[in-house]
Amino acid sequence: MLATWHAYAKLQLHTDQTLAFFKSITISLGKILRKFVDITCAAFKTKELPKEVTAQVKRAAAQAAKTGGSAATSTAIKSKTLNLSTYKLHADYFAYCSPEDHHHITQSQKDFHILSGWLSSHSDDPAIAERLWQLETRY
Repeated sequence: MLATWHAYAKLQLHTDQTLAFFKSITISLGKILRKFVDITCAAFKTKELPKEVTAQVKRAAAQAAKTGGSAATSTAIKSKTLNLSTYKLHADYFAYCSPEDHHHITQSQKDFHILSGWLSSHSDDPAIAERLWQLETRY
């Protein structure tokens, strides 16, 4: 599921069908992640690694030295859970699939002149340059 979602997220040429699949799989992935947190994560007690606690203490000491205060940090290991409220899980990935950022194939079939403008504005992209070279040598 994650690999399929990632493939759609990285796809740069979308059709109406791929956008519909991408939205559908995003919804399914969200449901699966919430179920994972409710069932699997609840079955395990997870906590910070000692390395993380040490890094927090060092950061607090450096901040205290910079501000001239005292470093009052706890070295207690805290419990941790999977946080689903992060930007990565709530970013609007569909905004990056708009025709302005990625050329939409349906639109290119209707307005072919837009494709040449889009290609020239993205000519510094190595993937596009390589693909154009392949097309030019093939045809």
